[in-house]
Amino acid sequence: MSEFLQRIREFTWAVVTNWAGLSTGGILVATLGLWQTYRKPFPRKVALSLASFFLLISFFKTWQDQRILRISAEQELAHRFVPDFAFTLGQVMTQDQPDTNNTLVFLSAMIINRGFESAVPRWYVHYQSPTLDTDLPMVSFGGQTLTIHTEGHSVFLPSSESLFVKTGSPISRGSMVIGRFPIMVPGLRGEEIGSGAAIITVTITDYLDRSYTAKFTSTSAIQQRFDALPGDAFRPDQPTVPNP
Repeated sequence: MSEFLQRIREFTWAVVTNWAGLSTGGILVATLGLWQTYRKPFPRKVALSLASFFLLISFFKTWQDQRILRISAEQELAHRFVPDFAFTLGQVMTQDQPDTNNTLVFLSAMIINRGFESAVPRWYVHYQSPTLDTDLPMVSFGGQTLTIHTEGHSVFLPSSESLFVKTGSPISRGSMVIGRFPIMVPGLRGEEIGSGAAIITVTITDYLDRSYTAKFTSTSAIQQRFDALPGDAFRPDQPTVPNP
C-alpha cells in the first residue's frame, strides 16, 4: 500500500510540475501577459479555463513522458535478449554418388552471434539450377562419418563435428562457430555445382524464430580449393614419398 501511495505522490508531483511549467512559460503565456499589461485584464473565466486547459495538458505530458521511458526501457531490454547472427557460407565440396544417383555436398559456414545467446534450432536448404529447383531435407548421419574425396584429399565429417550438432547448443554473445554440414542433392550434380550454374540458399533460425539467410553460388575456382577448417579430419589420398 505504501508503494502504491508513493507512486500516486510521484505522479501527482509530475503533473503539478508540468502544469506549473505550462502555466508560467511559453509563447501563449507570454502573449497573455503582454495583453494584460497593455490592455484591460482578461475575465476570470478565461484565466480558469486556461488553468484547466494547462492541467489537462500536464496530465497528457506526464503520461507521454512515462510512455517514452517505458518504450525505451522495453527496447533496451529486448535488445539485450535478442540474438543477432551474422551467417555466411564458404567453401563447398561435392562428390557424385552414381550408385544412389545423388550428390553429397559439404558446405562450410560461419555463424557469429552479436546478440543474446541462442542455438540454431532449424536449418532450411534450397537448391536452384536450370534443371532442378527444390527444397532439400537435412542429411541424417545415423552416427556415421561421411567422407568426400576432393583434390587429392579425403575429408571426413563425423556427426559430432557437423554444424547441425555444433549449433544445437547456445552460441554465446561474441562467439563464432565455423564448420561444415552435409546436404544431399538428387542427381549427379557435381559438375553443375562447380560450374556456377547452381545457387544453394541456406536459412537458419534463432530461438525467437528469426531467420538468417546466406547464398552460395559456386565457381570453378572455389570448387577446386581445399581449406582445412577447425575440427576437420582429413588425409591425403596419395601416400607421402619419404626423403631419400
